[in-house]
Amino acid sequence: MLARMLILVLALASLAQAQTALVLGRTARIEPGTPLTLDDIARLTGPDADRLGSLVLIESPGAEPTDKHGWFRVEIDRVLARLTEELGESAGMIALSGSACDVRVLTPAPLRTTPDAPSSAPGTAPDARPLIGLKTVRGAIARELTRILHTPPESMRLGFHDEDQDFLDISTVGRIIEVTPTGSSERMPVAIAVYDPSGRITRKTIRITVELHRSVAVIGKALPRGAVIEAQDISAEIRWLPPNARVVTPEVAVGSVTRRRLAPGETVETNAVEPPIMVHKGDMVLVRVVTTGLIVRREGNALRDGLEGEVIEFAARHNPNERFRATVVGRGAAVVWVGSNPGTPVAKTTPAG
Repeated sequence: MLARMLILVLALASLAQAQTALVLGRTARIEPGTPLTLDDIARLTGPDADRLGSLVLIESPGAEPTDKHGWFRVEIDRVLARLTEELGESAGMIALSGSACDVRVLTPAPLRTTPDAPSSAPGTAPDARPLIGLKTVRGAIARELTRILHTPPESMRLGFHDEDQDFLDISTVGRIIEVTPTGSSERMPVAIAVYDPSGRITRKTIRITVELHRSVAVIGKALPRGAVIEAQDISAEIRWLPPNARVVTPEVAVGSVTRRRLAPGETVETNAVEPPIMVHKGDMVLVRVVTTGLIVRREGNALRDGLEGEVIEFAARHNPNERFRATVVGRGAAVVWVGSNPGTPVAKTTPAG
């Protein structure tokens, strides 16, 4: 009997070790124009971690409705629904933790340009500027992609293939052109419809090589997991990259915390770093309560970790039973806005003690 119980315990332990686990993060920041994957918002472990980490959860995060600070929320139910869509009933075998992750799409940084840089992509112009004014399907594509990707034409290169030339040279004069990207890969699939005045519609889907001129952070020395990236640890480089390149600008990299070891010469990617914790659970934090013509300072005990821009709950120093919410604005600092000012209204306040 004892032997059977031991075998059962060992079998259950083996099963637990083989199980894939997903821990949903509290916040995530992603680059504009890139899809949101599970790797961006969660930590995955187990045999299926690598495969599921690249699973696209939201194809166009920039289209998600946000709060006034630019954040939108991904609930664990949405993650489970996507896993079920991908894996079927076996999604129920994944151990899920966490309730929701707040996500923010970063504002594109200004880009330096080198329009004369060479390109190996077939049919690629130095940049998209010569294409913008063309009254052809090719010009319509260039204009629409600069709008969708929020990128000026001098910071974009487009590569078309020989088999599409006749279609690309169709005149747009007197016609309506509908351009719809259906993906965000390096060879971007684009569905095009040409509407003639006669009512005839010509449809075709082509693949276009898209490159954007982007500022990236490159590691200068080896950094261990959990290190805070400082300005001297990186160099800034300008590179032509596909729209789905998950890279971090130098401005975002500095101050971020590494999620794994980073090697010299490595480009910093979004899933390799996370924002630093500005307030730790248990910290006594100076909270400024801002109202019309008055600032009241009080101290509160943080009830959980907080990142910059997050709204977290505090317990008043002199009355731990009194709770209020405030926005983290820096290391060891938070603020509450009362009245018509922007911010988060206090749940309950008393004069500073």
